[in-house]
Amino acid sequence: HPVGSTVAGEVKNATEFGLFIGLEGDVDGMVHMSDIAWGISGEDALNLHHKGEEVKAIVLDIDVEKERISLGMKQLEKGAPAVGGT
Repeated sequence: HPVGSTVAGEVKNATEFGLFIGLEGDVDGMVHMSDIAWGISGEDALNLHHKGEEVKAIVLDIDVEKERISLGMKQLEKGAPAVGGT
């Protein structure tokens, strides 16, 4: 899952800081609550989604050592700034 690619997966778990998304290849990615939606608080954004829901996200960062994939959902919305852009 290269940085900048769009992925789809199922919400596996919601925590107080974000959503864990099950991705292809038996890998989980995490959407931090600040990357779920524009213009609403993180807690409100978390409440928009539920376990078992199918969602799309964009790969923001990959940390191979920690085996973590950081995902963003708000970056897929129309008018969102380009990933890695200004």
